[in-house]
Amino acid sequence: MALHQAARDLMELVGINELKGKFSTSLPSYGGMFINEEKGLIFVYVKDEKDKEELKQALGKYRGKVNVVFLRGKYSFEQLVKWKNLALNLDIEKLGISGIDADEAHNMLTIELTKVTQEKLKTLEHELDRLRIPKTAIRIEEVGRMSLDSSPTEVFDPLIGGIGIRISPGDSSTCTLGFTAKISGEDYFVTAGHCAGFGNTGDSVYQPWGNGSWRKVGIVFKNPPLRYENGNHVRESDSLLVKVSGRGIAPQIYSGWEVEGTTISVVGLYVCKFGIGTRETNCGHVMKTNKVSVLKGNILITDTSEVVGMEHAGGDSGAPVFVKPYYTPSTRIVGIHFGGVEGTTITGFSEIDGIFRELGNMRLHTMGKRSIIAVSILLLLFFGAFVFSRAMKTAEIYVTVYYPGELEADGYYVKDDQITLKFHVLKGSEGLKGHFEKFKIRCFLCNLDLENATVVVDIDGTPLYPTCRDYIMSFDKGGNIKGMHYVVSPYNLTEIAKIRILEGYGFRELKFENNTLIVLLSPGNGEEVEIIRSNIIAEHQKGLERGWIKVVYTDGSKKWEGRVYSMGKGECPVLIEAGDS
Repeated sequence: MALHQAARDLMELVGINELKGKFSTSLPSYGGMFINEEKGLIFVYVKDEKDKEELKQALGKYRGKVNVVFLRGKYSFEQLVKWKNLALNLDIEKLGISGIDADEAHNMLTIELTKVTQEKLKTLEHELDRLRIPKTAIRIEEVGRMSLDSSPTEVFDPLIGGIGIRISPGDSSTCTLGFTAKISGEDYFVTAGHCAGFGNTGDSVYQPWGNGSWRKVGIVFKNPPLRYENGNHVRESDSLLVKVSGRGIAPQIYSGWEVEGTTISVVGLYVCKFGIGTRETNCGHVMKTNKVSVLKGNILITDTSEVVGMEHAGGDSGAPVFVKPYYTPSTRIVGIHFGGVEGTTITGFSEIDGIFRELGNMRLHTMGKRSIIAVSILLLLFFGAFVFSRAMKTAEIYVTVYYPGELEADGYYVKDDQITLKFHVLKGSEGLKGHFEKFKIRCFLCNLDLENATVVVDIDGTPLYPTCRDYIMSFDKGGNIKGMHYVVSPYNLTEIAKIRILEGYGFRELKFENNTLIVLLSPGNGEEVEIIRSNIIAEHQKGLERGWIKVVYTDGSKKWEGRVYSMGKGECPVLIEAGDS
């Protein structure tokens, strides 16, 4: 695809290899990039106009095929990676860090915590000061640690990606074959390193699982041990190499795709996997690349991508992660799956470049010339399935309703370009309550373009129209936004504030004095969050959002600085939190 080649050309132009510490000298203000694959868009962060013009010229040959959107970056990518490497000196276990990423989608350093608390944020701030990492460059996300997903059973000859294998003694778990390869004319395949236990070699590999000699398909040939660095056990990828014996190999994935090569992982890329745990093709979007993933036991895998929207299950470890070009029965490998966050669709895979660096040079076993008739038939079959899948539309809609009462969701319906989300009032209340609901919308031969569709929240027959929304970073196969968060209320949303209350206190009232919003507290255990509707908020909302107005929490004897966040785009409520005392 032109977009993939343009992304490669861009990376070569800026001369960056993050893992080898190589950064751009010709374009020093480059701050990262991400893509919208289906719409042919590359988003590039850059600070300097001269660098911007050079990038435009270099990508000029893709004019008409790829559109480049330039965003003004605050930090260079070199700065972000420097801070990312420094952040590896944080106390990972104490802080509960689950990932560290030079985040190209946001031009910031993202630190993932298993649980965000005031205590952890305070500790993290002190640690960042110690390491001289600016707090303004930090994004915090609450994400659980990934657990390793090791848990068609018939005999496969030749061996292909996506089928179940077991390594013995290994960890006695079922894993998935990733992809086949050739080294000096001999047959090999790649799967997850943890399936044999990191560093173990010589173990027998069986397919299908069992110990009969006829089931044996090879031995673990290469599986680098963990390195010990800064109190952590480290590897670049979660991968191992198996030398095949007694079976042939083929350049295929079980779901029917032919493997034609590899490609790089880029933020925004739509990728799929087929694993023996889920036993189906699951897909999602790459949200982070070159991320340091922290696994249980303080094991750090330093060259990974994070995907959102991809189902996973035990046994999927080692599964091929691939790009599925439209209208063709072929695919390109971007890496192999190693695990996910339990109870979510957040998954991780080892990137192909890191696998090759650890396991050595190899040539993927790829498809050769095929009969034109056979390929034509496959294309026709694929196109029929493609048209049917395009007719069924899906979207995820999150909605927060601020209402004087308790609500329950009562379904949805789609008509023309309008999506109606139905609620029923269980009981009324004096104060506002926040109700959050997630709708998974499905409809056949309909329009679910969330950027242009009309969304109505119907509460017992009374329609409310959201004035505040924010994107969920999720796209369908046609490139349309398929995830959106709407905020709605029967009142003006600019009058509303969601105020987080300090532990051990209750909310008393709001005051405004000397260009300062004062949140007055009373000792005692109150609500953790107060939803307030106030003329003070409406009058000073813009100043609060832009930082012109100071926020202070106080119980009369002690003070805490407050922070203000907007909850979306449009006419939105504000979120107020306490900071340091």
